[in-house]
Amino acid sequence: MQYCSKCGIHIRGNKKCCPLCQGPLTGEPEDPAFPVLPKHTYSSLSVMKVAGFIFAICEIALAALWYLVRNTRAWTPVAGFAVFLLLADLAVALYYRYNIIKIVTFECYFIMLLIFAVDRLTGFHGWSLAFVLPFLFLLLIAATTIIAGTVRLQLVDYVIYIAADVLLACLQLIPLARHENPFPVFTVITLGVILAYAAAIVIFRTKDLKSASGKWFNV
Repeated sequence: MQYCSKCGIHIRGNKKCCPLCQGPLTGEPEDPAFPVLPKHTYSSLSVMKVAGFIFAICEIALAALWYLVRNTRAWTPVAGFAVFLLLADLAVALYYRYNIIKIVTFECYFIMLLIFAVDRLTGFHGWSLAFVLPFLFLLLIAATTIIAGTVRLQLVDYVIYIAADVLLACLQLIPLARHENPFPVFTVITLGVILAYAAAIVIFRTKDLKSASGKWFNV
């Protein structure tokens, strides 16, 4: 049994120091009073293996439905693509699990891709371009800014995400120029807000942008 001369107490088990004063112990250590049960941990690779197996089963079932039942052919390709995106989304979330902004950014990109694919595969009525994608771009930039402020990040730590969001949001100009957007007003308004936000960063946070460029591009 171990003994702490400072506290005058006997301690059972095998301790490195006194639990009261953190001082040195004398005496012979003993086996723990209670058995230590091993902790079962699951690695990211194990999670991805299970998810990959579920993905394979879902894709096989959807392919069988597509072949056997005619009235399922309209939605089974969409469902199969959605399952694939969920698997990829899980992989990204596991890879970037320690970076909230990265997770939110890639989650939103996956959702955008899924929504656009659903619109294309169901006749392409343009509702994704007219309403959903512009709103999600605006929401993503707002969420990135709020998260950065909440965890007290410097602009240099998250400006690369803002820049990527702004550049991808500007891709909405392509369907606008090609007249593929059935309701361009909402897209123009949201894109204007995003560009105004980007201009505010360039004008009022010039020093921070120089620091960020030095970090990311070594200039």
